[in-house]
Amino acid sequence: MLRYLAWSLAVLILILGADVRAQDSDQSAQIAGEWTMKGERVCLPRIPDENGRVLLDCAIGLRGDDDHYYGLRAADPSKREPFPAMNERVLVRGRFVPGDDGRYEIVGHILYTSIEPLDDPKVVTGTLLCLADEPGAPSSTRCRSAIQTAGGRFWGLEASSFDKVADALALTPGMQIEVEGMLVSPGPEDWHPWAYRWAPRHVEGVLEVKRAEVVR
Repeated sequence: MLRYLAWSLAVLILILGADVRAQDSDQSAQIAGEWTMKGERVCLPRIPDENGRVLLDCAIGLRGDDDHYYGLRAADPSKREPFPAMNERVLVRGRFVPGDDGRYEIVGHILYTSIEPLDDPKVVTGTLLCLADEPGAPSSTRCRSAIQTAGGRFWGLEASSFDKVADALALTPGMQIEVEGMLVSPGPEDWHPWAYRWAPRHVEGVLEVKRAEVVR
């Protein structure tokens, strides 16, 4: 009986070990393969300290089209590539290493092998809404249109460009829509109250809308 229990335990250990090795192998394959992400070059948002204070530095990173922030590190420090301008669209290639360093709101780092400027527009999908005036914002009687993504990010919609497509499609707040547009840089002055990181509804950027459609 003891011999049988010992044999069963040995088999169980072998199975569990093989399963762990398989999981490690899958994870290594995911991390080791070439990885690409489109987005914009930005200053990474700082995590407040235990007293709620935020250090106003600028660590360069990527705001990905997947609603996440990423740190950027050169895979080969001796071959660092010149960065495009801030808030410009880029395609990053490299290796993704997940993990939060505790200082910035990132899901990991990209050990990049190349960073290429892009001319393609930004595509954002989410809920159309009207932003209420924030403290210090110019009072307005009209709706300030924006999109809230599934990840909780807010994007402003430049009024004159968005009104054209909104009227044609009879868009109203609460609809699920997809918009395609170019980032307005620098951000319009009347959007500045929403640009601050501590604003109740912080806007990542303002889009000059080229196309919009209702998401069914």
